[in-house]
Amino acid sequence: MGLKFKLAGLLLVAMALTTTAVAIDQLKGITLWDVAEMASPGGWSPPVWEIRDYHSVPWRFESTDANAKTGSVEAQGIWAGTWKEVGPNTIYCKMTSGNDDWYLTFVNKKFFIAYLTLGDEYLYRFGHLRGVGGQSAAITPSPAIPSSNAISMAQNTDRPGMNYKNYALSNADPQICANDCANDPSCKAFTYVKPGVRGSNSVPECWLKNGVPSPVPGECCVSGVK
Repeated sequence: MGLKFKLAGLLLVAMALTTTAVAIDQLKGITLWDVAEMASPGGWSPPVWEIRDYHSVPWRFESTDANAKTGSVEAQGIWAGTWKEVGPNTIYCKMTSGNDDWYLTFVNKKFFIAYLTLGDEYLYRFGHLRGVGGQSAAITPSPAIPSSNAISMAQNTDRPGMNYKNYALSNADPQICANDCANDPSCKAFTYVKPGVRGSNSVPECWLKNGVPSPVPGECCVSGVK
């Protein structure tokens, strides 16, 4: 039968999740989304879709204009691409590190469905909100740590490379990133990226590292070594 999924079926899936459609305001600034593969293990006559396990690397969207009409998208260390608004609640994504492309429709502020169009539409990925405006639902602020475990911070210093985890922060405070590194056995160093570095609306970010990269001068960042 081929990998086919009619648009009507896609809309039924959306309606099963919610009946409220919203604008793409949730893509303003930086947002992180946990993404799972969708598959029809029982075949395609008709397809019965299921959501597989979520990928270990979230999709990171960043808007490049104030109205969130265009932007970039990436799964860090795996692929990168661009996106643009093409219709109500819908964007078109195109990889810049490969040849794949797909459409993505937001069901509401917390979910999206990505689908391919090869003659007919069929489901590709399911996305669940991890954070909006830099506030990550999967990351909670770390408690204060004893001063004996504190990490000294070097202002205006970047340590590029050796990243194993990154996420947006709800507050512009490099101490949150330092605390997270101090409390994570895998973390050897960190870099905090200041708000506004990636654009006027960009939020602060924390990058945890499993090694100690060489320091590089940069007003963008604050870094530290455990």
